[in-house]
Amino acid sequence: MTSGSSRALHLSCIAILISLLVACGGGTKGAIPNNTGSGGTPGPSGGGGGSSASAHFAYVLNSSGGTITGLAVNADGSLTPVAGSPFSASGLGTGLAVAGNTVYAAFGLPNTITAYSIGPDGTLTRISTTATPAAFHYGVYVHVSGRFLYGTDGNGAILAYQITAPGQLQLIPNLPSSIGPLTSITLSPDGKFLFISFRETSSGGMAVAVYSIDQN
Repeated sequence: MTSGSSRALHLSCIAILISLLVACGGGTKGAIPNNTGSGGTPGPSGGGGGSSASAHFAYVLNSSGGTITGLAVNADGSLTPVAGSPFSASGLGTGLAVAGNTVYAAFGLPNTITAYSIGPDGTLTRISTTATPAAFHYGVYVHVSGRFLYGTDGNGAILAYQITAPGQLQLIPNLPSSIGPLTSITLSPDGKFLFISFRETSSGGMAVAVYSIDQN
């Protein structure tokens, strides 16, 4: 990315129309584990639709109840509710991901991303709320570097933010246009590519688009 005003994704491959699409889903198991993160420990994470887990804590976004459930992950794999769980949230939950010691939860009505800091005991404390131009379409994904956050809206438009500090998001402008609605996305494990599957396109049929990510 050449500057703060032009941080963008670059379309590196023309969307390939296919007659049978294997959807990307909420995440790619074995590459970027579905709905996983690193809550409670330093470092970046993946992301997913409505839950995130780590060696210490797991979090589930309860979309209809407007809360986030926190669970301590014990050595034997059993789960224990975190004190104070479930934690208050707002709106219709549409995605959750973890970057370092920060949980990012996306909501619709109103369209926002709320950031929560993770305490040593797994409790969540709200630190910021950022308005988004549209609701995230069931999935929030954090780049492996921990510096960027991605998703799509219901029309297939890419939503992307630079994480300038824990809980501080800056919208990335000038992104490629959508070629259709009803999307599923995932990131490559090395953070170089963003993959978006489209169940419908403006030219008809289904497609997968591959975007290169400028990390500078």
